[in-house]
Amino acid sequence: MSAWYSGTLTIAALATESEELDLTDSGGSRWKKNLGIRAPATLPETVTVHLAEATGGTYAALQSGGGDITLPANRWTNVADLTEGAMKLVAGSPVAVARVFTIRGAMAKK
Repeated sequence: MSAWYSGTLTIAALATESEELDLTDSGGSRWKKNLGIRAPATLPETVTVHLAEATGGTYAALQSGGGDITLPANRWTNVADLTEGAMKLVAGSPVAVARVFTIRGAMAKK
């Protein structure tokens, strides 16, 4: 069974973190997620993807090939086979204005 997800995450003006995206279903089951994240056209700040085991948990940067996954301006970044329970986006410094990121993808039962 799979489900389609479409939404946004926003880093508010003068903030460094977006809200959390809960990656579990309503029953709390973890799903295997394949998500695309599109950064806004203007993005002078460095923004990375962070994951936690559950919402409200301790977040850590998602890495690939030994480096943090960063989101380039006006581009889609694929984040595949996620199995953690929550995601947020973190800027290296406070953003000048609100930055809205588009999130799209499929989620399937593990």
